[in-house]
Amino acid sequence: MSQKKKVLVDIYYLLVAQTGVRTYTEQLVRQITSGRSMTHEYIVLPDYRATVSKGYFRGRTSLFRNLLFHLTYFIWKQIRLPLLAARHKADVILCPDYLAPAWKTK
Repeated sequence: MSQKKKVLVDIYYLLVAQTGVRTYTEQLVRQITSGRSMTHEYIVLPDYRATVSKGYFRGRTSLFRNLLFHLTYFIWKQIRLPLLAARHKADVILCPDYLAPAWKTK
């Protein structure tokens, strides 16, 4: 049997998402964690439980919090996520929030 493809699933946007993308991402993670795939290995980052439980950036927030989120989001997407993909040797990065890193790791 050939080696499973590694899929890194980015759920960072759950820190702010409240409706559509949130529902889609939560259902995606539930499906991934509910069964075993014969063809893919899924790596969900950051930790799902920790991300869902945080509410610091959700709802009505101050200008400072909005700017802080955009800065941390940019760092996550453009620096940390590609490095984590390289570390985990991911074949694919799945970004449910439609924004992917600008550079590839392979």
